[in-house]
Amino acid sequence: MPMKTSYGFESSTCLKQTDSCSTFERHSFTVGPDTFQRDGRPFRYVSGSVHYFKVPRAYWRDRLTRLRASGANALQTYVQWSEHQPEENVTDFSGQRDLEEFVRMAQELGLLVILRPGPYIDAERDLGGLPYWLLRRPGVRLRTSDPRYMSAVTAWYEQLLPRLRPQLYVNGGPVIMVQVENEYGSYPACDAVYTAQLRDLLRKHLGDDVVLFTTDGGSDYYLKCGPVADVFATVDFDTNADAEAAFEAQRRHNAIGGPRVNSEFYPGWINHWGYPRNTVSTQQVVNATKALMALGASFNFYMMHGGTSFGFAAGANMGDTFEPCTTSYDFDAPISENGNTTDKLLALRELIYPYTNMTPLAVPDPLPVVAYGAVAMTWQTGLLQAVSQLNVTRVSHSAVVPFCDVHQAYGFVAYSAAVTWKPTAPAVLDVPGLRDRAYVWVDGRLAGVLTRQDSVLQLPVMADRGSRLTLLVESLGRLCYGDVDDRKGLMKEVTLGGRQLNDWNVTTVPQQLTQLVPAAPTTPLEPHQPALYRGQFNAPSKPADTFLHLDGWRKGVAFVNEQNLGRYWPAAGPQLTLYVPAPFLQPGSNVITLLELEGAPCGPGDHCTVSLKDYPVLNGPTPDRS
Repeated sequence: MPMKTSYGFESSTCLKQTDSCSTFERHSFTVGPDTFQRDGRPFRYVSGSVHYFKVPRAYWRDRLTRLRASGANALQTYVQWSEHQPEENVTDFSGQRDLEEFVRMAQELGLLVILRPGPYIDAERDLGGLPYWLLRRPGVRLRTSDPRYMSAVTAWYEQLLPRLRPQLYVNGGPVIMVQVENEYGSYPACDAVYTAQLRDLLRKHLGDDVVLFTTDGGSDYYLKCGPVADVFATVDFDTNADAEAAFEAQRRHNAIGGPRVNSEFYPGWINHWGYPRNTVSTQQVVNATKALMALGASFNFYMMHGGTSFGFAAGANMGDTFEPCTTSYDFDAPISENGNTTDKLLALRELIYPYTNMTPLAVPDPLPVVAYGAVAMTWQTGLLQAVSQLNVTRVSHSAVVPFCDVHQAYGFVAYSAAVTWKPTAPAVLDVPGLRDRAYVWVDGRLAGVLTRQDSVLQLPVMADRGSRLTLLVESLGRLCYGDVDDRKGLMKEVTLGGRQLNDWNVTTVPQQLTQLVPAAPTTPLEPHQPALYRGQFNAPSKPADTFLHLDGWRKGVAFVNEQNLGRYWPAAGPQLTLYVPAPFLQPGSNVITLLELEGAPCGPGDHCTVSLKDYPVLNGPTPDRS
């Protein structure tokens, strides 16, 4: 029988498949009063966060090699539920979602693995990584013991956790620790029944021979509701924090004290559209790292490599107002968005290698980045024209429906209603339940834009009896932190001149927006309206990374071939460019498609361009919000 220790078990693995097994390799990873014990010897880790879902699969090994070259001895990654179950009863662990291969690749490079399977992860992802279809369950209370939520979590873990058990360290794999929930002490529900249920599910599927842990802010305030009985509690804090005080709080919430652990040590920070870029100086990170090492701590750089929230995956936060996250998740991390080595990484290498005693590994050379030059963009069709060709769902009452109820995960939904009375002119269109942004047409003419971000929810419009109002609602990402129950669409009744609009037509817009491009350009109904544009450029037999520059364009979504690069918003900043990885390109002809929402630098028949250059711009100007 294995011998039980604190928060873990020692295990024996047979190395020979015979009836009488006599050759064993002993594997154990446990938590002691002062240190981790790996195979019976004191151990501390320096890990780095790299998320498989933010890096093209073709670059997984490159990014993990750069992590290993930092001197780190472990990888930390979240598991994003919504990536693997994008729709209810649909499960996918293939291709870009092949978590097991990502973990095996880390082990091949000599890295241990710390897994954070949530089910909530934050990670600045839409709904904190929870699948949107949970919101279709009436009255569901996310991140609680509510059976409407836990039944889905249980079914998900039944798919996920058996895949992970062979990857555990005690079974010969690299996984040494698995997290229970994520920063639950920051969530107001404080449902101890829920976190205990998660712990028990993990134990049921993974056994007792893996260290379970929690992560919370480094103070008693956050540690009040975050820790779970019989689970090792860790903390997180940035380079400005008092590390000793945070670790003292951590140890107060662990029965045996345990090693000092910072599970999220921030060498940079996240960014939001419309706010200046956040950076942390190399010297500040170096000084804070030295302080952690002086205390003998184990710690994880969040992020070591941030990557990109391609597509519509980026989430949002609620600060003084609604704050959507940028597409780039560069994070000012030691490894840049496109995998470049930074001065921060080189400085940290000198500290990390002596601390972990890993065999030195040279930092790989930078991957090539190419400037493909200007690309002529041609107007294809107005967005309203394209949407009018799609199928609609009729809602024959006043209550408009959220995205989730019409099975729209992300992107856009069009709501259209007729005016059945003669309003005074101009009449105020009032959309109090807008989430998040709406482009308003009256009888096919663009009337204006409403926005949750700036609390602009009313618009005077000129309408008559029989006029048709269309609101194209854009989701800018569900909240990823705090109260994440953030349904999108029109959440309350819409009024015109104080009178309620009824009998709505609801049209879901394909998330693959390239499907809206017609075989031949259409006749424009109105110049400079939201519209689709397309351009073509050639790449050599071995394409290289590049960056899409959108000078003169204001806001929209960009595709290369069929790959959604994400939202662009130069008018808001600070991100002015989009990363285009080489795996998204093909030898020969490549197609760029833009959905420009707020004013292209050209109209139908005019000449306009985008550029593919060999550098990003992530620190562009932003509005003065003082």
